[in-house]
Amino acid sequence: MQGRDNENNRGIELSERRNYKEEQAKIDAALELVAKEENRPLEVFSKLENALKIAISLNDNVRLVQVRDAIVEFGNRVGADDKPGLCVLVFDILIGVKGIEIPRSIENAIICDLEARLERWSNPTEERLLNPWAAEGAAKRLGKYYQSMKRTNDVRRVISKAAEAFKKMGANASAGLKSAWSQNLVHLYREFHLKEDADAMLREVRSMGPSSLSDLKRVEASTFVSDDQMNSFVAEILKGDFDDAVHRLIESFITKRAESERHLTDMGQMAPLSLMMRQMIVDHKGRAIGSVGSIQEDLEGHVVLEMAQRIGIQNIYLHEVLRKFFLKFSFDLSAWMTLMSKSGLFEDVKHAFLERGLHSYFKGDMFSAVHLLVPQIEDGIRNLIEKKGGIVLRPKEDGTFQLRVLDDLLRDKLLEEVFGSDVPLYLRVVLTDPRGLNIRNNICHGMSPAVVIDNLMADRIAHILLVLGTVRLDLGIHDAADSSMRK
Repeated sequence: MQGRDNENNRGIELSERRNYKEEQAKIDAALELVAKEENRPLEVFSKLENALKIAISLNDNVRLVQVRDAIVEFGNRVGADDKPGLCVLVFDILIGVKGIEIPRSIENAIICDLEARLERWSNPTEERLLNPWAAEGAAKRLGKYYQSMKRTNDVRRVISKAAEAFKKMGANASAGLKSAWSQNLVHLYREFHLKEDADAMLREVRSMGPSSLSDLKRVEASTFVSDDQMNSFVAEILKGDFDDAVHRLIESFITKRAESERHLTDMGQMAPLSLMMRQMIVDHKGRAIGSVGSIQEDLEGHVVLEMAQRIGIQNIYLHEVLRKFFLKFSFDLSAWMTLMSKSGLFEDVKHAFLERGLHSYFKGDMFSAVHLLVPQIEDGIRNLIEKKGGIVLRPKEDGTFQLRVLDDLLRDKLLEEVFGSDVPLYLRVVLTDPRGLNIRNNICHGMSPAVVIDNLMADRIAHILLVLGTVRLDLGIHDAADSSMRK
């Protein structure tokens, strides 16, 4: 038995030596690339970085030093200023890496090189060499390096250089580009805790908003719906008795995630570039209030954006369906208040708000209707969550409590138990998402210009009230929802 154990141990030792030699061979192969592969610098850097990790894991100090020096030498050879992505790789690979000791002289040389490039990118001798994006990349790396050493003056200095580069570039740029770059600087200042600079830039951003709107180009698309087509659509929605009609009315105008994702898939095949670019959403003063990244990184944002566009198209149909729904079923103020009372979501002491809001809606006073009804929708959703056993309060540090805001409430899993997953998302798109209609926030914070508060907005609020009005807490279900809505 002992002889067999010795044989096994020798086998393990031979295997370990063989693996050790194989790993060293990988390092040596990477070092050989340095002399002959200048045409593929990214590949060389990648192999050298991997070789460095192997040398650290093997504790092979000789090869570790060889790889370190090769990285520095290769970076000096291929890192031209017009290739900023290569220029920063020596810093990225060597500075702050655990397991490797960089001599002070080499570290200082790397930092001085990046400082010099930052100066050339932000304050070049020729205007054509100005590169604020390269300057930002260098400044971020240097800023984090100086932060780790608690050199706050140097942090401010390098970040300010990058900011100056963008300001120089913006001198001859359009108002829209200048505003976008300034918004980026706000985030850059905040990232490095430069609050005063961030606040000053925010004031500039606010003042740039109106002028940046002039750069936006209106894109319009039109479609024709004949009277026969509209009448046929409305008749299909409203056929049958009241319960059938209100069910279809609610269901037909709730946007569905699955439909939006299918539409985005089709768009990706027909116009893929439109889904690859970042989009900024601005308000009526030109302020950026939301953004949607590429579809690979931000599918949710594209779904919200697509739903908001779909809702805009739906609105003309919804208006006509509601108008004829009220006529066919004599659905007046009294009938609507009866429906809302049965839901159990609205307190008796607040029925006056609902009644006055709905009265204004029927009379065509959409300003009053929207401002009165939107807060009651929020209160109704809060009451629904509370009555289903959910939490509607958040503790504050001073020992008091505050109510959860509507967007937070709409993400509560209890709502999915009542409505399914589509309704809460639909409500967020309409009421609280800045990438969508954001009606609740725009109304309650006084951000909506008067022109946008029209009968189409009021119709959408009316639709949401019908959704909430068909909840029956005593039955534990959403009365107007079929099985597809409760999936």
